[in-house]
Amino acid sequence: MILGTIAGALSGGLTDYFISNGPSATPEVSATDVSAITSAIPTRTIEPTPPPIMTATPIKSTPTVLPVADDSGTSLADVVAQAGKAVVTVVNEQAGGFFGSSDLETAGTGFIIDDQGHVITNNHVVAGSQEITVIFADGTEQKAMLLGADSFADLAFVKIDGPVPATLPFGNSDSLRPGDRVVAIGSALGDFTNTVTEGIISALNRSLQTSDGYNMENMLQHDAPINLGNSDGPLLSLDGDVVRVNTAVVRQAEPRVTAEGLG
Repeated sequence: MILGTIAGALSGGLTDYFISNGPSATPEVSATDVSAITSAIPTRTIEPTPPPIMTATPIKSTPTVLPVADDSGTSLADVVAQAGKAVVTVVNEQAGGFFGSSDLETAGTGFIIDDQGHVITNNHVVAGSQEITVIFADGTEQKAMLLGADSFADLAFVKIDGPVPATLPFGNSDSLRPGDRVVAIGSALGDFTNTVTEGIISALNRSLQTSDGYNMENMLQHDAPINLGNSDGPLLSLDGDVVRVNTAVVRQAEPRVTAEGLG
């Protein structure tokens, strides 16, 4: 098509040329006439424009040091420092020896929820207790009284008297999604108080079968490392709000399969 168009144009052009330049079409123009016509055409001299002079300016870069922060821009260390004041160690003393002597002691974690001294902990932390002691983050100890417990939810309330160092607010766990970051604080192994670990929400609405033969429902699975003694330590959002309570960790899925990161 392109070649046909070009050929047509050339053919038409040549036909026009021969028609307009045939015999007696136009008078002949002498070389003198051509010279006179061209000398009458004004001419313009174009002077080249010199290129602009480029001056190189070095770019100064100042390194920016960013603080370790959570997703909202708040320092995670600041969140932990404030929340940790309300996390306590809960010690359960039980009578197990001769003449009712208190020779059995277990320890878990709890956290203060209001100025009246109410503390949430796990039921299995305080079950069978004869005396409960709460140890604050600064090492101060105070006796506590068991107010009530729910074995199916594995939760218990104890109360301490006197002023409290801090309280923890509740957040909305319904807004959590797999992948959201969370922080756990607890007395790992009973001795490593206020141990801080971080992880993400791994799954929602998990069911966990207990040794008593019933299932705990609507649980959150996360991978923040927790150990014995972390029981009922708070699971915090990055805003410092309690979104759940650490209750259990799965160490073994089957008799010979070791599991990791299942809290």
